[in-house]
Amino acid sequence: PSFIYAIQNLLTQEGYHHLDFLTFNLLNQTKLLSTALVVYVLLGIRQSLVQVVALVMLLAGAFLLSTDTGGGTEAQASRFWGGVVPVLLASVCSGIAGGLCQQALQRTARNSYLFTMEIAVYGVVSLLVVMLAAPEHLARDRNRILTEGVWTGWEWRTPV
Repeated sequence: PSFIYAIQNLLTQEGYHHLDFLTFNLLNQTKLLSTALVVYVLLGIRQSLVQVVALVMLLAGAFLLSTDTGGGTEAQASRFWGGVVPVLLASVCSGIAGGLCQQALQRTARNSYLFTMEIAVYGVVSLLVVMLAAPEHLARDRNRILTEGVWTGWEWRTPV
């Protein structure tokens, strides 16, 4: 799941740059739908009728926002391929990783603290590998991090 979460983070960042905040946030919530589907497939857990109706409403809202007709053809293509598609793929990644985590914690009775630490460590390693191996347009900050360091631009207040 760590590698999937790392890919999800990169896709989310890519989509964020091409969408307005309302569209991004609503499309990002489609991860609830993908998580519900993955949990049903992996664990057989069904959703209630109210939950299914809410998921359908979420999907309808995401569909309506993703079919915005404003702007020229080139702007629409950039918005769709650079924004909508990466965010929806990130939502699918989130659903798969979330379902796998739930399966690992419930079916195999893993220690949740140890599992969380494993996810964190493997996530950092995955992000480093992806950052170094990704093409330039997917790793915008790579050169800055490599030349100026990870903490560039941070102040003492940043962690707060």
